Amino acid sequence: MPEITIRRKFEVDPAYDLEKALSKEIELARKFLEKELIAIDQIAEPTMQLICMFSLLDSLAQEQANYPWDSKKAFCEFILAHQKQCDYLTYVDPVTLFYRVEDLIEKSVLIPGFPPEKVISLETMGLHMHSVRESVLSGKAQEILTYISQKKGPQFAEKMMREHQMISLLYRMRSKAVHEMSSLGQRLQGNERFAPTEPYYRDVGRLYVLNGDVVSDNAYELIIPSVFIRNILQDCVAGYLSECREKKRFPFENNSMSRKYRLTWYDT
Repeated sequence: MPEITIRRKFEVDPAYDLEKALSKEIELARKFLEKELIAIDQIAEPTMQLICMFSLLDSLAQEQANYPWDSKKAFCEFILAHQKQCDYLTYVDPVTLFYRVEDLIEKSVLIPGFPPEKVISLETMGLHMHSVRESVLSGKAQEILTYISQKKGPQFAEKMMREHQMISLLYRMRSKAVHEMSSLGQRLQGNERFAPTEPYYRDVGRLYVLNGDVVSDNAYELIIPSVFIRNILQDCVAGYLSECREKKRFPFENNSMSRKYRLTWYDT
């Protein structure tokens, strides 16, 4: 960093009103963020819209955590602290977990006279009939985690548990959108008769080429609608500004000239 020259001792102006200044900065931040939300709502392309929503969430999360190296941790903790959309973001989604470790699950004859089937499946756990909330809160993911812990060890099971928490899947959605232009959600606007506002499973029949063969299968995809992310973003904006007022902190006080990234492009 450049050599610093001390010019004089900083002294607070006796006429400075902290409460007044804080209220002014919070109101300016509120107007700025509301303007950004309006701009996001006008984006017609769903993937770009999703990227902008996650970018705004990331910027607030990074500011609150003072720009740490672990951006995922900051992102997840920020959302968990402020969102009011659902009560299951810290729980494990059993469907994506099942597909992640499916190759580790052995087959056995469950019904005499029929071909061997996997000892654990979405059907045997009844997950194909449940909503995302019901599946996540059912505790069925623990059956899978217990099984793979016996197969691969508790450390592997712990890793899978962390990576398939709903909040971690939100971060994966964010990363897929930013790095791959991949959108798992839906448009905010539309006249579709089916327009869920919470995550849901989509039953899909798939036809594709695999190893030179045309194959088909049926699967359940976890879908997180864009409107769900938009509602979380709205919650987080309101929650963050309320916290700033409560803790008497300026909304963007950490984004100052002292940040190393201005010269190094890195914060650490």
